[in-house]
Amino acid sequence: MLISALLGSALAAPPTQVHLALGKTPDTMAVAWATADAADSEVQWGQGTLTASSPGDSRPFTQDPNRTWYTHTAIITGLQPDTAYSYRVGGSGEFSPVYNFTSPRTKAPFRHVIYGDMGAASAFSLCSACTSSSPVCDAAACAGNTTAGLVGEVGKADIIVHMGDFA
Repeated sequence: MLISALLGSALAAPPTQVHLALGKTPDTMAVAWATADAADSEVQWGQGTLTASSPGDSRPFTQDPNRTWYTHTAIITGLQPDTAYSYRVGGSGEFSPVYNFTSPRTKAPFRHVIYGDMGAASAFSLCSACTSSSPVCDAAACAGNTTAGLVGEVGKADIIVHMGDFA
């Protein structure tokens, strides 16, 4: 039994699909992630060092026969406006890399970028190097461009909303 428990924790996979979202109140953020097992879950956060934590929940999700994974959510609380934070998620000894975000500021104006399915003909909205005649529009194609299209908005926008279908 002890060997099984030790082996199970040693084989636990780290969290994947980490997503951060605005919380229900201005001083909270919600974070969600997936794991291959129903391990304990928590989010750890802080300003530079991870000094606070909140428990998460765990829900099984089965899409295909014999394949179940678990979704987790936790709430980051007590955030100060316009402040840089670091966080990671996980549990049972397996954690994600440390990610960073800046909490929302309280004063307008706010700069929002909202985009969705751009299609091949509108790929130029990513960067000026991507056009309908470009064979590939990827990080290498846009690497030299930092002023036009969506890549020009990185670091300027208060919030970026992707509406889906980014294949």
